[in-house]
Amino acid sequence: MSASDPSSLLHTLIGLLEEEARLLEANDVVALQSVVDRKDQISQDLSLHPALAVPIEVVASKQPEWVPLLERCQALNGENGQRIEHRRRWVQERLARVAEQSTYTAQGSIQNRGHSHWQAQA
Repeated sequence: MSASDPSSLLHTLIGLLEEEARLLEANDVVALQSVVDRKDQISQDLSLHPALAVPIEVVASKQPEWVPLLERCQALNGENGQRIEHRRRWVQERLARVAEQSTYTAQGSIQNRGHSHWQAQA
């Protein structure tokens, strides 16, 4: 099984998607960027592979052992996408609250309910 073999690439992609899930939960942005970059490269390699540049039915008939791997990749990618969407909504909600309750002063600090953000923390 060579590094460019679709089966090997799919196994690598599954590992990267699992690592991506762990890093999303850990909120490790630095490590996450490296994993996402590698995941994107593997995904691109897979998308250009002639054996996978056909409808899934053709893949299933010629390489049925790849179907569970493709399905696992799809499931993991969907789960990670849901985690990202949940985090994005959470951040948007928090930003909306800050925008409703706060204004910025000319000096760039946050004014919150009549107290400076920095004063409120002291």
